Amino acid sequence: THYQQVLADSSRQMSAAEPGDLRPVLDELMAETEEALAANNTFSAQLTEAGQVITALKTELRSQTSLARIDELTRLYNRRHFNFEAPQLMTKCEAEGQPVSIITFDLDYFKKINDTWGHNFGDKVLVVCAEIIRKAARVTDLAIRMGGEEFLLVCANLDLGEAFKVAERVRATIAETDITIRGQSLPVTVSAGVAQYAHGEDLLALLERADKALYRAKKEGRNTVRTTDSELAAQ
Repeated sequence: THYQQVLADSSRQMSAAEPGDLRPVLDELMAETEEALAANNTFSAQLTEAGQVITALKTELRSQTSLARIDELTRLYNRRHFNFEAPQLMTKCEAEGQPVSIITFDLDYFKKINDTWGHNFGDKVLVVCAEIIRKAARVTDLAIRMGGEEFLLVCANLDLGEAFKVAERVRATIAETDITIRGQSLPVTVSAGVAQYAHGEDLLALLERADKALYRAKKEGRNTVRTTDSELAAQ
């Protein structure tokens, strides 16, 4: 703005001045021009630096956003990630005419493990089981730690029967895994409930059906996989 005013003033002075009187006006204009160029160079450097800072902040924001969706202990995704990604996955599968199923896992007698052996060993058990669930998940699936000793798999393009097989494989692997403390092998088992998405169903309803199946597994002896009654009848 200052330089624009200088140009306007110089133009008026040159229009009114005799040819012999132009030198002072030109000298002042050159000085102002050099000052404006220096200011522009400084501003350009500041813009470059600001751009670098913004890029770094964006990278940090992406990193923090990603970390906010990852469970710190097991490195599986957490419930926040599930709430954001699962509805989109369900919408995509429905649009493509593909099934999607949910498997809920809950470690059996986990409170007893913590009370008997301590929370550090309880954390070790959670990490081991989380890794087994992670390995069972495909790239298109979501492996989630919902909280405490509860885990969840959202399986894209798997119907109820196929998801049931995945749940059974995870259950058997956990039961067969040797987890030791102080030289003693500790049996760890998991119960699971499986539900397949029904057309028009919301996420909460699907999750409730999977939890209902999980409750059946707990009620019927644990270390087992169940679906809901209606789904069993349909198989």
